[in-house]
Amino acid sequence: MKKISSFAVIGAINTLFSYAIFSIFYYLGMHYLLASCISFLSGTTLSYILNARHTFNKERNFKAGRLFLLSNLFTLSLGLGLLFIFTDFLKIHPMLGQLLVVAIRFPISYLLSLKFVFK
Repeated sequence: MKKISSFAVIGAINTLFSYAIFSIFYYLGMHYLLASCISFLSGTTLSYILNARHTFNKERNFKAGRLFLLSNLFTLSLGLGLLFIFTDFLKIHPMLGQLLVVAIRFPISYLLSLKFVFK
């Protein structure tokens, strides 16, 4: 239970960070999908550093970093697909769509980190 709590706290910090990046780029006129990619990659870097140290108590290394990146590229693809559907088909504003995507990605990211990256 401690790991998921730590993952959630770091996830909240990371979400605020990533959402701020997304918001800045979106309101500067960047396409919402590109803004989402940049914010996600920025957040992935922060998330790996914080989760390796505080959630899973693991040393950062190339293998774990590579697995973390691959698992996050999967959730990025999923998130971009969902954001596209929310925005272009369901006509949800990209800012709200991005929040929905973050909520959907959280449990998937945790399980991938727990079972494959930091096992």
